[in-house]
Amino acid sequence: MGDGEQDMANMSTAEKVRAKIKAHQAEIERLDEFLRLLEEFEAEEPEAPQRRRRRQAAAMPMPRISRVNRFKDLSLVQAAMALIADSPKRALDTHQIEAGLVAGGFETKSKDFYNTIHAMLHRESKKDEPGLLRDGKLWKLTSAA
Repeated sequence: MGDGEQDMANMSTAEKVRAKIKAHQAEIERLDEFLRLLEEFEAEEPEAPQRRRRRQAAAMPMPRISRVNRFKDLSLVQAAMALIADSPKRALDTHQIEAGLVAGGFETKSKDFYNTIHAMLHRESKKDEPGLLRDGKLWKLTSAA
């Protein structure tokens, strides 16, 4: 037997538990340090939140899109409202709208398309006769739309 194995064999159950707890605490500290370094790295990289949102949106279930370029010649408002109207639940969150518009051929030069969409949806929902209604994180069409 090696020294470590012999030491463990001579330890009481309480001592073994304390040794395992100490080893786990050391591992937790190592992982905390790793997470701190990752957070610093993401803070230094300005596009990280946008990439993270795109990754999350890609993982969400998408409404069916019948044509690849169906939003190509529509305004942002028209395209978003058409996408919401065609969604199975008639409600989508901003990430799903972003992913659906891009998949449907909507062309944009926006550096932060998510925020552009969100601002437009918010602006449309505040109009005197809104066509959009916010329900928690989801955007829905109103009867005026």
